[in-house]
Amino acid sequence: MAPGNKNIHSFAAGKTVSGPIVPDKFHQFLKSSSKMGYLDEADFIERVRSSQGKFNGLLQWCSNLSLNEWRKNHLEINEKGSLTHAVNETDVKSLQNTMDDFTDSIDLPSSSHPIINHLQNCELQLIHQDNGDSTSPIIEVQTSSNSIYLKANSKSLFFDLFSSLVFWKSLKSNDVFNKTNVIQPIFHKPEDPISIILCQCHVFGPIPKNKHVQLSTYLPKPSNGESDDYGWFAAMGVLKTDGILDLLIQSDGSLIYSIDVTKFLRSEIHIVDSSIFQSDKYLFMGILPQLRKQLQISSNESCFADNSRSSTKSRKLSQYLYLRLPLRIDLEDWFVALNSFAMPDVLSLIGTDKSNELRISNRFKISILEADLRDLEIEKPRLYAEINLWDKAVARTAVVPSSTSPFWREEFNFNFSVRTNIIKIIIKCSVEDNSYSNKDSIIGEIQITQEMINDPNLNKETRLPVFSYTNKNFQIGTICIKTISSLNFVLQPVNFTKFEQVLSKVSLPKICDYMHDSKISADLKLEDISLVFLDIFQAINREDDWFQALIDREFQGLDKSITMSNSNHQSSNHIYNTLFRGNSILTKTMETYCYRVGQEYLDKCIGTVIRQLVEEDESYEIDPNRIKESELTEKEKIIETNFQKLLSLAERTWKLIFETSNDLPQGIKTQLKCFRKKLEIIEPDEKISSKSLLNCISGFLFLRFFCPVILNPKIFNFVEHHPGENARRSLTLLAKVVMNLSTLTEFGSKEPWMKRMNSFIDDHKGQLLDYLDKITEKKLDFAPKKLKLSSSLTRPKLELSQDILKNLPANPFLIDKYLRETELINIFATSEESKSSKTVRSVSMEHMFKIVQDKPTEKSEFSIGGLEFEKMSENNTEVFGEELLSLLKSEEDSDGNKANVHSLQSTPSNNGDLLNQLEQESVLLFNKIRQLVKVLDDYEYPNEIILGKSEYASFLANSLYYDKEKKVYLDFQNLYALKDGYTKLFKSNSTAESFFVSSEKKDQLIHHNSTDEAVNRTSKFSMFGKSPADLKQKSESKLARWFKKG
Repeated sequence: MAPGNKNIHSFAAGKTVSGPIVPDKFHQFLKSSSKMGYLDEADFIERVRSSQGKFNGLLQWCSNLSLNEWRKNHLEINEKGSLTHAVNETDVKSLQNTMDDFTDSIDLPSSSHPIINHLQNCELQLIHQDNGDSTSPIIEVQTSSNSIYLKANSKSLFFDLFSSLVFWKSLKSNDVFNKTNVIQPIFHKPEDPISIILCQCHVFGPIPKNKHVQLSTYLPKPSNGESDDYGWFAAMGVLKTDGILDLLIQSDGSLIYSIDVTKFLRSEIHIVDSSIFQSDKYLFMGILPQLRKQLQISSNESCFADNSRSSTKSRKLSQYLYLRLPLRIDLEDWFVALNSFAMPDVLSLIGTDKSNELRISNRFKISILEADLRDLEIEKPRLYAEINLWDKAVARTAVVPSSTSPFWREEFNFNFSVRTNIIKIIIKCSVEDNSYSNKDSIIGEIQITQEMINDPNLNKETRLPVFSYTNKNFQIGTICIKTISSLNFVLQPVNFTKFEQVLSKVSLPKICDYMHDSKISADLKLEDISLVFLDIFQAINREDDWFQALIDREFQGLDKSITMSNSNHQSSNHIYNTLFRGNSILTKTMETYCYRVGQEYLDKCIGTVIRQLVEEDESYEIDPNRIKESELTEKEKIIETNFQKLLSLAERTWKLIFETSNDLPQGIKTQLKCFRKKLEIIEPDEKISSKSLLNCISGFLFLRFFCPVILNPKIFNFVEHHPGENARRSLTLLAKVVMNLSTLTEFGSKEPWMKRMNSFIDDHKGQLLDYLDKITEKKLDFAPKKLKLSSSLTRPKLELSQDILKNLPANPFLIDKYLRETELINIFATSEESKSSKTVRSVSMEHMFKIVQDKPTEKSEFSIGGLEFEKMSENNTEVFGEELLSLLKSEEDSDGNKANVHSLQSTPSNNGDLLNQLEQESVLLFNKIRQLVKVLDDYEYPNEIILGKSEYASFLANSLYYDKEKKVYLDFQNLYALKDGYTKLFKSNSTAESFFVSSEKKDQLIHHNSTDEAVNRTSKFSMFGKSPADLKQKSESKLARWFKKG
């Protein structure tokens, strides 16, 4: 398979068509096209090439067609795409005195302001007048700010105007999100494709007719998925090298139907939030009309492959599917494999070098805390909130029964590569207890925009009004939410080559010292910074080295504290008792890592016990003050019964943990082994070492791994709904017992009712110490493996293009390496900011984006073709030039630092040099991103790559379409025009004539021009020394092939 990108923005500059145009012959050329009454393809190409988007002529214009108040002015379209008045008052008087054929009065410009500031990406529509008193139709020009109507008194002038407007329509308007381009990958489709990945799965899709499939009625249906034509069934999924996903019957291998994955956008394939199906093993893929409308892509196509054996033939179906995979690792592999065939989207301009393309990482978190709907009269309130995006439910809270003031406090994480226009939070009332259905009534909703998500004011808990679903203007209550946004712009992988080379060699202890000494550790959240480093070092297989560096750094401070206590003849017990109990980069990193590699182990080890406890919702209370029973004898019976239940629960839970010591993931064991070795070196006394070991292991394995899941099973997706009051208290008591056992700490006077559980701790002291020896590999563990974990399975190697895989999350754990490296670049750039006022101003990409929005670039020279960094080399210093390198200079000694910068770009001799080089590479890349975002946020301006190029003009002509209302469209990659039934303007003479000429005038023109049309069409090409065949041959040149449409 040899995939490539069909990208309209990646092409080389060609030579301008040479040779002056003789004025007389040019006018003769225009007259010939005017006689025809319509603009043909060759005429259009030459007008676009020669005008380069500029226009100057006498036009009539108005802003309201119904008022029929036309003004006549000399108007021009300048090199910046502004439609302005072309002449001043003196020029107009001079023209009136010298031109006898002007019988109409000419209006003077009312102001110096442009009529339309920016024509980029304007909407065009031709309007033919019924009265026939004009030689050319009216053009409606609409932009985001205003719209006007234009008409010319001659066909030639009208064609000039139209060609110029189309030229500016092909360029993008301001706002970085408007520069999104969907790329159609080009794959070699072999005649006999082979399978890349296959797996047994369950599919929610069209139920095949005349196929004996095994229906899975026990699986939950998605919202809006209760049609009789759709349902869950078992299948064998086979993804092949041509991008076709075959779904086969498991019993005999016959085809159910096929899915063409190449029809999907990457944003249309995503992992379903676990709140929808109470599992993290579901994938969604489907055509999302609202998203496609946003990106100007047609929804009028089928994702079902045209296969004679398919059971979907001639059936009208909804274009989406859900897949349920057996294991999480299966889901990760399938997510990457499917996305490798889907259409990616990038931020780029015309002529952008591949290395200058950006992709968006639009990550955000929505926290739904609670709602106040007490003014509503609901007979049986069972309320929950559903998050809806692109008309699909993407997440939902638990159902809270019997309350019009539901309390949820749930968080939902999202990650998209495109802008999200409108996100709806819909309040629903369940028709049944603790269940979801399409029959659930909608109570109200709120709408959140991308701008609100990026607004820092919503980073704190904010109460918003909830409006009635039936009456959008009627407020029915409020809801409290919080959003946290992380908007990043990520460069192409080629940009990170030098950065990764240094990162793979740099001393991690030096990085660790850097993070602790720099002020950024105080500026950023520990969760954020720890996750960035963990992902990066896992992606480059240096996680063990990173943990070793973090542990060494943590114990360095511990060693100093112990030495100081010993020198003062004080006990060090207080130091050991608080070992790793606080938050640090190490503890947060270990916490994330343990759950990442041990989530499946936790679920299979203690998940069943937790779910049973939550489902039963029984009381295990042994605190007399919490038992509502006045009779003392009866209360004592209840306490005794509950104690026996709690003791049995603790015994069962500990047995599951102890007997699965050999199943604990090896990654966790490796880090715990490292902890133990460091402790034994610091404290050789075996008694003290044993106590410190208990605190160390409990501080990680029990306090941060087992107990959080026991206390909050809903947060970790172990249960579907929040535990009831009894279950919540029982889980708390269980967590207390397990935590005290892990440190061999007996209950005391603080909780006297728990003292009876001390016998449990004494009985299992020996087992606990044996358990610690096994999981820290102090002794061999001969216990048999009891859990069937996916970590023991061999994952398939995906035979896919490495160039494509670089732009996709990496397995295991779907780590977006280049996103994380971008965030690391931001961290180092922030550190440089504190050293020099000439460096970058902020680590926050959101803040950088806000600066760009507040101060848009108006200079036309900011075009991608004019940037200093068009291509990447191994040495980024050579790419960025002296201007960006000057950001690294200090004010005191710029010459010395400059020499140092260049010396560091060679092979560094020590770790200090490597760290300095890492900082400098970060500043260079950060400034490149900042500059690119500035350019992309501005209006797109033409550059030397397209100005005066027949190839680009031909490309525009080949991309022009119109609909029945004569609205004009440019479909550069055949993404929507033909599929939505639009007509290609220059498909033939008749299609062009139908567009430019009204039906009333068509017969007159045909009769008038039938005699000399052939002569005119021959002569006008000869004026430029080209025949139609010559022009066609020219369009097949090297430059033209970049524009060739499939």
